[in-house]
Amino acid sequence: MDKKQSLLTFTALAVGTFIYNYLKPIRSSVEVINDFKIEKFLGEWQQIARLDNRKENNLRKIKLSFFKNDNGQYYGTLTGYNLVKHNHVKIESKIKLNAVKNLGIFKAAFFTPFYSNYNIVKVDENYQDMLIFGNNLDRMWILSRTKEIPKERIDLYTQYAKDCGFDISNLVWNFENN
Repeated sequence: MDKKQSLLTFTALAVGTFIYNYLKPIRSSVEVINDFKIEKFLGEWQQIARLDNRKENNLRKIKLSFFKNDNGQYYGTLTGYNLVKHNHVKIESKIKLNAVKNLGIFKAAFFTPFYSNYNIVKVDENYQDMLIFGNNLDRMWILSRTKEIPKERIDLYTQYAKDCGFDISNLVWNFENN
């Protein structure tokens, strides 16, 4: 690649980044949990519901697993079934914890080399289910250790999300029983 082509590529990337940041959806402004216990968070989670996004489009029966390796680094895996391609997918991710210890925010790169923020806004005391928001009003997940979650918890999470400005009518439920 010559210098002119490299400069054009860099300029296009910079302009694209600027346009994305200018046009991206309204950011949510909610408080995250401030007594986050990473040890209780590690392990396997079922994705109960989400606001659909292009990264997880057509995926169902999603499981997320979070681990700490021997080097002390955190990582995750996402597995699911693609309804269009009729195949199972597995995607690995690096995880970065928030600089402020015990704050329920982490970053993960499941689909690109770019990290996305995940804000844990509600979690039950035993870390059996939780509500996670992204940085804007089009990213939300309900996770559970099992495929089912009590109706009271779903109602609590969906009402809280609605109160925060999320359009819960667009939730994608990952299992038939919800």
